[in-house]
Amino acid sequence: MTRMIHKLAGLIFDMDGVLVDSNPFHLDKWMALLNEHGIEFDPAQLPEQILGQRNDTALRFFFGDKLSAEERRRLIEELEEKFRRAFRSHARPLPGLEPLVVEGHRAGIPMAVASSAMAKNVEFVVEALGFRRYFKALVNGDEVSKPKPDPEIYLKAARLLGAKPQSSVAFRHEMRRNRVKFPRFRASLANPGRSRGRKFHGTEPAPP
Repeated sequence: MTRMIHKLAGLIFDMDGVLVDSNPFHLDKWMALLNEHGIEFDPAQLPEQILGQRNDTALRFFFGDKLSAEERRRLIEELEEKFRRAFRSHARPLPGLEPLVVEGHRAGIPMAVASSAMAKNVEFVVEALGFRRYFKALVNGDEVSKPKPDPEIYLKAARLLGAKPQSSVAFRHEMRRNRVKFPRFRASLANPGRSRGRKFHGTEPAPP
């Protein structure tokens, strides 16, 4: 990546599991919510069911149609406020991330965050890392119509950067359900689903 970075038109990063190891905190907040409401769940399956999903999608999965729109909104606000309080003192970049972001910034490569999280959380994490000055665009899950693993959010980020996808690299958090190719990007680098202590790895070069 270091050798090719100066040739890139854009760098686009997922947030949870890519910028930061926040997923354990998301799992904790969901387990607390489900236990509070007496909803049975399999802890081993929970990461696949909630990580990378929009909150309203996950709420419908577990609660069905029992919640009104206002109840869903209130629960989402409570969930994310709990997350921000718990994660604030733990916000630090994953290994290998900061040198890459700094190098991209010095090389003049526009960079973006593309996350399914709500806008308030994206701003919170980027600000907590002290990385806001590095990113030209922050795209959240409410700004796209198709959820991940569809690449719409990454393509929107590329448009905001003014970068062609085929000349850009997307860094994404990968779960079993979203192991898909990103053929329109020069490369897609996938972080492992369990990201603690691991560096970016794995590439899917775009076809020539």
